[in-house]
Amino acid sequence: ARAQPTMTRWITPTRCAVLLLLLSTTEALLPQQQQSVVQRVVGRRPVPAVQRRAVERQEEAPARRALVIGGSGRVGASTVRWLDAFARAEGRRLALTVGGRDGRNFESTRERWRRQDAALSDVAFREVDLNDAASLRAAVADADLVVHTAGPFQGVREPKVLDACLAEAQRRPLAYVDVCDETELCRLVKSTEYRERAAASALRAVVSAGIWPGASALMALDAIDLFFEDDDTERALEDVAVDFDFFTAGTGGAGPTIVSATFLLLVTPALVYRNGEPRERPAWTEPRSVTFGSNVNAGRAVTTRLLDCPEVLTLVETLKASNTPRFATISAASRFATAPELWNRLFGACKAILPAELLADRAAMQRLALFSEPIVRLVDALVGSQNVMRVRVEHTNGGASSSTTRRRPAVEATHVHEDLEAAVGIATAAFALDVLDDAFASEAAGGGGPPPSGSILWPADLPALRREAILRRVLEAPGTQSYEVRREEAGR
Repeated sequence: ARAQPTMTRWITPTRCAVLLLLLSTTEALLPQQQQSVVQRVVGRRPVPAVQRRAVERQEEAPARRALVIGGSGRVGASTVRWLDAFARAEGRRLALTVGGRDGRNFESTRERWRRQDAALSDVAFREVDLNDAASLRAAVADADLVVHTAGPFQGVREPKVLDACLAEAQRRPLAYVDVCDETELCRLVKSTEYRERAAASALRAVVSAGIWPGASALMALDAIDLFFEDDDTERALEDVAVDFDFFTAGTGGAGPTIVSATFLLLVTPALVYRNGEPRERPAWTEPRSVTFGSNVNAGRAVTTRLLDCPEVLTLVETLKASNTPRFATISAASRFATAPELWNRLFGACKAILPAELLADRAAMQRLALFSEPIVRLVDALVGSQNVMRVRVEHTNGGASSSTTRRRPAVEATHVHEDLEAAVGIATAAFALDVLDDAFASEAAGGGGPPPSGSILWPADLPALRREAILRRVLEAPGTQSYEVRREEAGR
């Protein structure tokens, strides 16, 4: 009777992490086939070329002020770097400020920028407390663009930064972007309350606007367009499945936040849609084998498992609300895997061994992630930091039309980038500059009168030309190894 409490006391997060991380390091040291790195190729159906918005290049054009909250972290620092790079390349004047809790972390980040040869010596720092409404209001009052990258977002139920921006936008235009990967928070900001508050303001906002979620939604819409490209008005409505599969080598270079977020997601039910109906499934279940290509995991198959991602909610609900009656029903799910394989076993073991209350403890998971960071960095150095996104669109067998509709070939869109940290910064910066342009479009055109009404959008809500421009920015940035949108050959 006394043995069980003793064992429970011995199985601590620290001991489990040390044992499993040591095992993962051993696996990473084993000889592996060299991954091939290919030149960026746009596949059989490239992203349509669109003319980017004209950017004012006159010296007298006003400089825009961008505040990146969480800009000292890996995701935020990458966003700052790419905001600066895009602005310089496009002739924009953009004054960048990092918002955070600790100036010492910012100085460490500044040193890392120097090692990366990033020209960011003029980036300012401002202390911001996410739990202090007055601090947030004062910070956003000095910005034209607010980018919120201070995760993890799991378990957050109040969008405090967005609330501060909505209040500030009562008196002037303001742009807002975040990298929220918490499904319930994404659902909240499209509620009637937030729609009405946005419409009464001059805020232009896009939430969940990183790499995944974010760019992956744009890829999904690209794949769906190809799936229905030869649309026949005589054809019946179709039962369609959209499956997201994500893969990173190690942590993708994105740091402790992605580790703690994954632990938190292990106790978060994964939202899936089955024939149009939302359901919750246990995280890290329903494995399936995916081969991403010859330049991923040395061409070997990867086992992905269910993990909650807002893209499932945002894409399906946007498609259901659209005026294009192409679907009888929509099914969707999101899965994830990492390398080395023992990382995946680590997540499964933690879910099986550790109490759900502990895994749901944000502070405890952040401490565990920080404690394991040295070993995580070692594994990252050995396995790389590649990021892969695949979206597959195909018929599903469960709907009413499945037996009466002539089947279309399945379509897959796959994007491979050499580094997750860079990829998320590129995508977030691409969304941010698009939303900034949108917020100040009437002012740039010399228009007078009151600013247009505000809105809070998901990436899939954006008009097609804006989606294509954002995706092209992502694809043309350095580090993209391949992007292909293709139909599966008949008979496969």
